[in-house]
Amino acid sequence: MKKLTLCLLILVVPVFCFAGDTDADRLEAARRYADVSNFSRMMRDMTDSAIQIMPEKEGKAFRKFMHSLQQDDSMEKMVVVLMAKHFSTHELNALSDFYGSDTGRHVLEKLGPYMAELNVVMQHYIIQALREFESKLRSGEIPM
Repeated sequence: MKKLTLCLLILVVPVFCFAGDTDADRLEAARRYADVSNFSRMMRDMTDSAIQIMPEKEGKAFRKFMHSLQQDDSMEKMVVVLMAKHFSTHELNALSDFYGSDTGRHVLEKLGPYMAELNVVMQHYIIQALREFESKLRSGEIPM
């Protein structure tokens, strides 16, 4: 009887653990997060921060170009699909709950500029690392 009970538990418990975490549930939770996080504003903030390092004329052109890309919601749809792929329904709902709170909204206001600045720093870091790697590869310091 104990073996039968154990076998039933092994078969039934995963069903309850994953209940509410279907693809449709995750997509709905990801859409909710995208709405709460105001994805288009985040993209606009990141763009505005990124153009700070560009000459004014190029910055204006880049802002206009990025705005034209956001006219359809294809980027937001891709983000929703990727979030549903990588996060559980529970995690997405937790993100929505947090970013829907007062504290979360304040964090979101800072997230776009932060990410834009971080991207510039990371890009510079990666370019430097690639140059150093290439140099060491050519000198034989790093064997192939």
